[in-house]
Amino acid sequence: MSESEEKKQDDENLESIVDELIDDQEKIDCGDPSTVSKKGEDEKALDPLELNEKYLRLQADFDNFRKRTFKERSDLLKYGSENLILGLLDVLDNFDRAIQSSKNAQDISGVVQGIEMVQKQMKSVLDEKGLKKMKVQGETFDPHLHEALSYEENQEDFEDNIIMEEFQSGYKLHEKVIRFAKVKVAKKVNKDSKEGGE
Repeated sequence: MSESEEKKQDDENLESIVDELIDDQEKIDCGDPSTVSKKGEDEKALDPLELNEKYLRLQADFDNFRKRTFKERSDLLKYGSENLILGLLDVLDNFDRAIQSSKNAQDISGVVQGIEMVQKQMKSVLDEKGLKKMKVQGETFDPHLHEALSYEENQEDFEDNIIMEEFQSGYKLHEKVIRFAKVKVAKKVNKDSKEGGE
């Protein structure tokens, strides 16, 4: 029996036991006179050993469900990046080939071209997984997306709070920022205030 069939059967067993317990609870309700008149059925429904057995089965089923869910979550954390790793293995193989061919290369331009192709392949794999490089040059500084490493006073070229230079690229995984872009930000300086201070 496969794991998914076993899981489905456990879920069905759990549901049937819960339904039985709910039915038994409704029969046990002492406020209903119709349950008192059916002595034979009530004695069977009120059998504490049977109720205890159902309770223990339900508890065991729940423990199994909890353990299975914990194992599935652990496996997901452990092997969740498997598809990404499989995609990157081809890239790694191509890097190995590039290194091997560079040892015997007479013309370095072929090696550079090969490395550029491997870089393009890697970007493609990461792009498929939802990784996006942020475009920041000339954008307004946003502390939720960018990390300002320096500010530079600027009179004409850039408006206030505009990114002048990118030191390190920032990346998003789907919509979440996973690495802030490290940038230099322009600070507008008034010509009048600078001239007045001299």
